[in-house]
Amino acid sequence: MSELVNGKAQSTEIIFDIMTHTPNMTSGVGDRGEEGIEAFLAQHQCQDLCRDLGLQLLNCEDDEGGSDSDRQDDVQPRRNPRRSAKK
Repeated sequence: MSELVNGKAQSTEIIFDIMTHTPNMTSGVGDRGEEGIEAFLAQHQCQDLCRDLGLQLLNCEDDEGGSDSDRQDDVQPRRNPRRSAKK
């Protein structure tokens, strides 16, 4: 599980702080293991990138105010049109 944290940057500079958490705490400095995974799952809000990657959606609200996580069986991954155009 990875968490990407970015901020709005001046000009074109974008900085990412990639944090990984693994059950065995083996990914390096900052790996908080199960505690980090649980914290990520509790605070994460899915956005278009999660849907575009076809990930299991977490803590998401649909247009009707319902939770996407309540309807996991109905979720189908969307194809990235930019990736399809490259073929």
